[in-house]
Amino acid sequence: MLLGCIHALLLATASTELNMNGRPALQHAGEPTVSSAASLPIEIYESASRGELWKVVKWLRKGGAVDALGSGTTADGLTTTTPLLHAAAANDHLEMVGELLKRGASVDLQASLDSTALMTAAFQGHLSTLLVLLQHSAYPDLQNVDGHTALTRWPLAKGTRRA
Repeated sequence: MLLGCIHALLLATASTELNMNGRPALQHAGEPTVSSAASLPIEIYESASRGELWKVVKWLRKGGAVDALGSGTTADGLTTTTPLLHAAAANDHLEMVGELLKRGASVDLQASLDSTALMTAAFQGHLSTLLVLLQHSAYPDLQNVDGHTALTRWPLAKGTRRA
C-alpha cells in the first residue's frame, strides 16, 4: 500500500511540460544544484543521520553551510559526497528535513552519484519525507548516474514487476 502511494505521488508530480534542456518549463527551484566546496564535518553528518537537530542547528548557526558536502567511502572503495539533506531524508528525520529546507538547503542538490534527497526518500519508502520534499518543489525527473529517477528508484514489493 505504502509503495503504491509513493509511486502515485511521484507520478502525479512528474513533469509533463519540458523546456529545451529537458527540465520543467518555468522550473527554477528544481534545477539540479551544484554545491559549494564547503566541507561537512563527519560528526555533523552523523548527527543529521541520527536526527540530532540541535547539533546540526548549532553548527549552522556557527557558520556551517547548509549545502556542505560530507565525504565517505563506499564498500567498494569509491569516494562519495553527500549533503546534510540526504542524511536526514535517508533516515526519515522529518523535522531535520524541514529545518534544513527552511534554512535554504537546495532541495535538488545531487550527491556524488547524482542521487537526490527525493530519490533517497523514495527508495527508503519514507512517505512523509517524500511529501515534504515534493512540497518544496523537488524535481522527480532528475536522474542519477544509472539513469534512475525518484520514480524508477522506488522499492518494489516482492513479486511485483515494473511496467
